[in-house]
Amino acid sequence: MPGPSYAVVARGAGTHLSRVVCTLGRRDQPFPEVHALSLGELARDARLSSFHFLRVFRRVAGVTPHQYLIGARLRRALGLLLDTELPVTRVAYDAGFADLSSFDHTFRSAIGCSPRAYRRGMLRGVAVRPLQDA
Repeated sequence: MPGPSYAVVARGAGTHLSRVVCTLGRRDQPFPEVHALSLGELARDARLSSFHFLRVFRRVAGVTPHQYLIGARLRRALGLLLDTELPVTRVAYDAGFADLSSFDHTFRSAIGCSPRAYRRGMLRGVAVRPLQDA
C-alpha cells in the first residue's frame, strides 16, 4: 500500500512547503533507512529548523512526522502480512518496530485486531477496519 502523494500539495506552494514535500518524497522510500531518521535530520534535509519543519510537515501531511512514520510502518507491515509467510515477529522488525509488543499494540489500535487475526481474516476474505492514510 503506497503512502499518500504530496505532488499536488507542492504545486504553487511556498519554498518551505516545497522543501518539506521533497523531503517527504525522498523519505517515503524503502525501509530500513526511513525508520532511522530523526526530526533534526529531516529538518536539515529540508533546510528548516526543527520547529518550522514540524509545523510545515503537519500542514502538508496532516499528521506529525511521528504519526506519518507509524503509518508508513503499518502500511509496510500490512503488505508483509499479506504477501509473505514471515512470522509476525519478523514482520514487526522488518517494518521498523522496535519490539513485538509495541507493534501489536499499534496494530490493534489502528486496525482493530491482532496482526495474526488480520492475516487470517484477510486470507479468508473477512473485512477488517482499513488503515487510514497517514
